[in-house]
Amino acid sequence: MAAFEMQPIVDMRFHPFFHEVVIVEQDADDDAPPRWLAEAWPGHTLGPLLFARAGVHVAAGRRHMIKEVAEGSTLYWAYARNNRPAQDLSHGWGGNSQWRTRFRRDYAIAGEFFYNVDATPGPPDPEDDLTADEWRELVRHRCFVRCAKPHGDRFPYDRSHREPRP
Repeated sequence: MAAFEMQPIVDMRFHPFFHEVVIVEQDADDDAPPRWLAEAWPGHTLGPLLFARAGVHVAAGRRHMIKEVAEGSTLYWAYARNNRPAQDLSHGWGGNSQWRTRFRRDYAIAGEFFYNVDATPGPPDPEDDLTADEWRELVRHRCFVRCAKPHGDRFPYDRSHREPRP
């Protein structure tokens, strides 16, 4: 990655912009915020563009992450993961689909995080059962970490989010 001038993600404070949850150690304190424990694989940026999130093991209270949900919910914008279901727009479109599907682009610019910047919102789905906070959780983490509603048939690809960088 260094040969391509990519920078490794070295921040060991958990944030969904930089980190994909792989394993959750449920903290006895339900209010304990997520904290980084170990890295499963490295992540990289290319300037302000997030290229790949680092896979991490975290500890967190149930108000922030529920182990069963965070480890097992469908991971969107991912072609495959060994440990969980994955969903990507390239699934089911034949052999060339991986090369014809747009990448998700997330940026850290001027003190803000921008998630899925190329989203083009469609009309609201009248069958939508998610709250604004649940959609935000899905776009930020690319999966659910608390929401226990059915997760395999969602369409978050037309959603984006912007937030201040902590």
